Amino acid sequence: MANINVPPMIPLDQLREMKKANPETGIEKTMRTIRGVGAQVQQSVPKMEEKVLTLKLLGVNGTFAEKQFSIGRGVILGRDPKEANIVFPPETQGISRKHCSICMDKNGVLIKDLGSSMGTYLENGMRLKEGISYHLERGESFYLATTKEMYRII
Repeated sequence: MANINVPPMIPLDQLREMKKANPETGIEKTMRTIRGVGAQVQQSVPKMEEKVLTLKLLGVNGTFAEKQFSIGRGVILGRDPKEANIVFPPETQGISRKHCSICMDKNGVLIKDLGSSMGTYLENGMRLKEGISYHLERGESFYLATTKEMYRII
């Protein structure tokens, strides 16, 4: 049979006295260290809120050429002032009442066509499928209906 080394047992009274003499032993000390490291990590990692506030939408050409819009938690582009945050004039060709949405998630910007009749396109000409979110990076562009309504994430 193998030899098993069992550490000596410390009576409970003696453990309590040890804790009174040095209250920061064992788990207490470990937890304080973990809390300190956690606070340092939180301070060094950029928060999602900061990213949300810094990304904007720039009108490259068309109705809102050279205008910037904050994306914040999300915006809807369209002609209907009750549904859209970025509202196009009623006579704007190709823009639906509720054309597309742009929002943030933990990975960046998402764009989604909301059932527009003339479509939402990535800068390479790919038409977005209705209701499917597509990821956009800072500097990438998209357009609504025609390349005359181009927007860029900045």
